[in-house]
Parts: sequence; C-alpha cells; structure tokens
Amino acid sequence: MDALSGSHPKMDWEATDLVTAWKSFQQHTEFWFAGPLAKTAEAQKCNYLMIGNKGRDIYSIWDLSEDDKKKLDVHYQNFEKHVRPKSNKIYSRYKFLSRVQKEIDTFEEYLTDLKILFKDCGYATPEEMVRDAIVFGTKDHKVREKCITEGSELSLEKAINFARTYELSKSQLKTMESEDKTINMLNKDQDHQGQSPNFANKCKNCGGKHERRKCPAFGKQCNKCHKYNHFASVCLSSNKSTKKMHTLDICSESDDDELFVATIDNQELNTDEWTDTINVNDVPVNFQLDTGAKCNVLSLNKLKTICLHPIITKQVPPLRSYSGHIIDTVGVINLRYSYKCQDHVVKFHIVDRNVQSVIGAKTCEAMKLLKRIHSITQTSNPQETTKQFLPENMEHQYGDLFTGLGCLPGTHKIRINKTVAPVVHAPRKIPIAIKRQSQI
Repeated sequence: MDALSGSHPKMDWEATDLVTAWKSFQQHTEFWFAGPLAKTAEAQKCNYLMIGNKGRDIYSIWDLSEDDKKKLDVHYQNFEKHVRPKSNKIYSRYKFLSRVQKEIDTFEEYLTDLKILFKDCGYATPEEMVRDAIVFGTKDHKVREKCITEGSELSLEKAINFARTYELSKSQLKTMESEDKTINMLNKDQDHQGQSPNFANKCKNCGGKHERRKCPAFGKQCNKCHKYNHFASVCLSSNKSTKKMHTLDICSESDDDELFVATIDNQELNTDEWTDTINVNDVPVNFQLDTGAKCNVLSLNKLKTICLHPIITKQVPPLRSYSGHIIDTVGVINLRYSYKCQDHVVKFHIVDRNVQSVIGAKTCEAMKLLKRIHSITQTSNPQETTKQFLPENMEHQYGDLFTGLGCLPGTHKIRINKTVAPVVHAPRKIPIAIKRQSQI
C-alpha cells in the first residue's frame, strides 16, 4: 500500500454521464497499474478496483468464477456493462451539438472537447459531424466565412487548418500592434523632452503663447461679455441675434491723396462733445463724431483689444491734422461694426498713438449718426392745410389729435409679403370686471 501514497484514482458514481466518468477512471487506473503497481499481481490489482463502498456493492452482485475474479479485463468489462445501459445517446448528442467555442476558449481546447463528446454519440460519419460542429460553433466569423466558401470541398483537416491559422495570425497581429503603440509612446516622450516644461500651447484666455501662470488676460474684464480673465477676441459668448451685413464704400480715396483729420487728440474731454458707443467686432468702442474728418481713425492699442491677429494694409495715404502736421499711420484695416441692429464694414486708419477714436463725416452720414439739414421751411397755418383733407365731423370727434405740432422720430416702412394669405383673428375676450361697462 506504500505505492498508493498520495492521490489515487476515484470513480465518480454521482456523475451525470457515468460512461465518461468510468473511462476517465479506467484510464487513470491503467496508468497506476503500469507504473507504481507494475510488479503487483493481477489478482491484487483487481482488489484495488474495489476500493470504495459503491464498487464493492456492484462487485457483490456479479456471478464470477474463481478464475474470473483474478482477471482484470473481466472486471473492466463488468463495470462497463454496469454503466453502459445508463448512458443516454440522445443526451450525448445534445451536449455535442450544443458545444460552441467560448470567448475564453482556444481552438485546441474547443477541438479536444468536441472529440471527447463525439465518442458517445454513435454517429456514422464522425469526421463530417466534427467538421460541421467547427463551422457552426466557432467564435470567429472569418473562419466560418472561409469554411462556407469552400463548400463541398471542405474537409475536417481544412477546417482545422483554417481555424488554427486564423487564431495564430490574430495573436501575431495583436503582438505587433502592441509593439507599435510602445514605439509611438517612446517617440512622443522623446519629442516632449525637447520642449520647455514652462511653455504652454496657445492660451484659450488671451489667444497667444506664454509661460504658464503668466497670462496677460488674468484679472482683465472682457469687453464683450463683461466677465473676467479673458479677452474679447477669444470670448466664447454667442450673439443673441443675427444681424444683416452691409458694406459701405466710404473710403475710396487713392493712395496719393492726403486725408484731413480735424482732431484725434484732446487732453481735456468736454462733456458737450458728440460721442457715441459703437460695437466693433462685438467690442464696444467710444467714438468721437467728427464731421470735419475725411476718414475713420483707430488707435493701435484699441485695435489689439478688438482683433487678436489683425491684417493691416501698409500702403496708405498720409493723414494731416487741422494744424497741417503729418500724422504717421500704421496702415488701414476693414472692420465690422454694429449699430442699430445692423452690421456694416468700414475702413479704419490705424495710428500708433493713445488717441480718441474718430468716426469721419462720410461714415457718420452713412450710418445716420448725423443728418445734414439744407433748409428749414414752415407753413403759415398748418392747421388750415390739415383741415382740407379731413372728413366731415372728424375734427369734432377727435379734436385732441389735431391740436398742436409734433412728429414721431425716424421713418418707418411697413413691408408686406404678398405671398402670405390674410388672417382674421377673433376679438379678445373682455374681462369680467369691465364686461358690464362695455355693454351697449
């Protein structure tokens, strides 16, 4: 018994498939009898099969001669006869046909299970059944597609080769992709080593590039949304309404002309001066309305708060002040401005001086900031003229409307869409509190 130290073969009599359990037990005992118990007599080997209460109970119902009790093959045959009637061929075929390759299964594991399950099915064409099981149960769609393409030429050997080749190729490709990612990561790390750790990319608050924690927009108020820590040129707040765009060609002078500017610098601001706030590129700018100026003037510092990267045309005519002095200009630029719910594009001359922004005469007139009045006339008696066009009793019934002079500001034009059909709306309901007063 010293040779049986450690784990020894055990028959699982509670197994659902006793035939498979018995074959596993028989194979295990044959290894033992050919190994540690090779020198043991055959009669003693038969006794080792009876270890366990269930085995001895089955042995007790056998009718064996004295010679058969000493033969190992007789014991194997009797045990197999005992479990064979209890094997269910229908159930074995069900297990074989329902076995599919799982995600964690390799193809070799799947093929081994199919061959083991097939032994008890009793099919007449074993190779075809295993071949079909591989086609139906493989987890790889490309293997199934390749097998179906072969059609009637597909054999069990071809199906196995397709599955093994695809699984090996997929494993090799996965290894190659993993190595490529590692190489790319090393290259990125080397690229980043050459950059300064304190130098950031394009800043979303000011639009430029600078060292970390040194943004010029920190603490500054946006002229567009009036929030802090960013400039208006990179502000993300959207406009509440969509406006129409018009282009005003008011600065069509040649490059050789000199443009006259009445004043662009005044140290003492007079509250009586004509100024107005106009949105230029959605940034509010205070302009002086100068009817004596022939062009529009904007300082370079103010332009930088409006546009992050302005495109300035260098070749421009010179500017001359009221006193005759030449004013140096950086260039000209076309900017979009908003006024009275409409957008326009005008040309501005840029000067590198801290001066008041100026709107010239042509732009003032085009924007209707100022109106030129040529003459003023008045009728001797406007009420007499009005009476000629009034129906009878109109003045008596609505006399308060025809007393005195007055007019509404601006000119209103009613636009009519002739394609729209007219609609008649029902009268509004009268509130209960005043319903009695409205009855006739």
